Amino acid sequence: MLPRWISGPAKVGVGPSQAFVLALVSVQATPEPATDTRSAASPWLPVLLAALLWAGLVNQLRVEWSINLQYSFGWGVPFMALYLFWKRWPDRPEATPAPGKVLWAVLGVLLAMLFPLRLLQEANPDWRLVSWIYALVVVSSSVLLVLRTGGTSWLKHFILPVLFILVAVPWPTPLEQAVIQGLMRGVAAVTVEVMNWLGVPAIQRGNLIQLPNNQIVGVSEACSGVRSFQATLMASLFLGELYRFGFIARVALFLGGVTSALFLNICRSLLLTWVNVRGGKQSFDKWHDPAGYVVLGISFAVLWVIASLMTRRHGRSIVEEAEAPTRVVPTHPFPNLLMCGALGWLVTVEVANEAWYRIHESQVQRQPSWTVNWPGERDGFKMTTIPEESRLLLRYSKGQGGEWRREDGSVWMMYFFEWSPGRAAAQLARNHTPETCLPAGGLEIRDDYGIETFEAAGLVIPFHRYLFDYHGRPCQVFFCLWEDKLKLRGGLGDDFSRFSRFQAVLRGERQLGQRVLEVAMVGEGDKLTARTKMEEYLKQQLVQESVKKP
Repeated sequence: MLPRWISGPAKVGVGPSQAFVLALVSVQATPEPATDTRSAASPWLPVLLAALLWAGLVNQLRVEWSINLQYSFGWGVPFMALYLFWKRWPDRPEATPAPGKVLWAVLGVLLAMLFPLRLLQEANPDWRLVSWIYALVVVSSSVLLVLRTGGTSWLKHFILPVLFILVAVPWPTPLEQAVIQGLMRGVAAVTVEVMNWLGVPAIQRGNLIQLPNNQIVGVSEACSGVRSFQATLMASLFLGELYRFGFIARVALFLGGVTSALFLNICRSLLLTWVNVRGGKQSFDKWHDPAGYVVLGISFAVLWVIASLMTRRHGRSIVEEAEAPTRVVPTHPFPNLLMCGALGWLVTVEVANEAWYRIHESQVQRQPSWTVNWPGERDGFKMTTIPEESRLLLRYSKGQGGEWRREDGSVWMMYFFEWSPGRAAAQLARNHTPETCLPAGGLEIRDDYGIETFEAAGLVIPFHRYLFDYHGRPCQVFFCLWEDKLKLRGGLGDDFSRFSRFQAVLRGERQLGQRVLEVAMVGEGDKLTARTKMEEYLKQQLVQESVKKP
């Protein structure tokens, strides 16, 4: 006897793309003579349109998934969305295609938006606002295709698999940083309190934990629970849809998963802090990554157990056999001409986008750049070792750091990084700025002075200037993010405002090499004096690089 999933009328064994094609065929099949067979589209054309839209979205998001461990789970999200669609297919409702005139007009507007969005993406791959708009355009276009295929009943049935990709779109930076900083400080506070209960003196300094003998344990993003939080959000939405839970049950599943993830990350922080106290930094490094993998694995296991228990009360059988949908007789849901025009437009967008930047790149005049002439051992200068964790996070091509004490008693620290030209260079350089990274080291921002320019190495170099509090001492921070091959305007580099991002598109600049210089003056409180010293130092230590041939 054949299994029910083979012998039954429901098409459970059909794959996602084949299922969508069968739907298109079923709604286009007609027992009556067609009035105009020339406009009847092949069912593969809308499938191909949807595939190209989603391929473009994945191509935009893949860089963030590759360089940011926080979003590495994104690689699995498209496949999970297809799996959810396939699971939804057997019990799909009757197809009643929605009227096409309004849908075609809205779809035309959405597809037209792709051209400016692609231009902006190419010049600003790190601009998360553009990523979100692009993702919403793709999702909205998919919604229209589902509406035209099966109507509102199909939209309600398939809406969550279509929206599922949004969990892999990087959060807006202000929201992400607020969550990360809050979680890191919270985990550090709980860890310090518990360590004091256990008789180990510990002091919280921002996101750092100071232990006896001046040992420092940092609560990084990995230990804060934010990665577990985002991965748990994705997993809870997936399991809630897989088991067809109701709204309240899905919320309960998510809250249960997040609570367990945060609790386990606090346990991880306590374990690593205790290991550091007993075995030193070597033991800490040895246990750091394995503890993280264990916490993530247990978090997923707990979530799965919760979902399994809830299935008995709230879930439905995900292999339940459904009756075959009733076939209807619409009038050409997807006109051949419109589908071919939409596919042609997608190709045109990519060709025009590439042509725009290649034309400008062939005409660009390479501008001189600069580098740091390290002072060597004079004035008490010493090179500092960049931690392995920072090297893996920044993924720079070249990087150095130094520290020295000046005669006035202030302590200066300087770091210089370079990234070779490439699509990921801008994201790697721009995602790690003082206002996002220094608070993780226990510093608190007091003021943001904005952009100030300095003349050095025959160039006018812009620095973003901040004032931080470093354990009760003022800390002046000068941060320069410089793009190679910039077409300078009046000698001033880019300030990376929203307006400058549009200027980069007009100038046809993309995938530029990046370099970052960050100078911190600990103990220098006077604003004017700090600027004067910085200007003098830059004139001494920065040298102009010769223009390299393309």
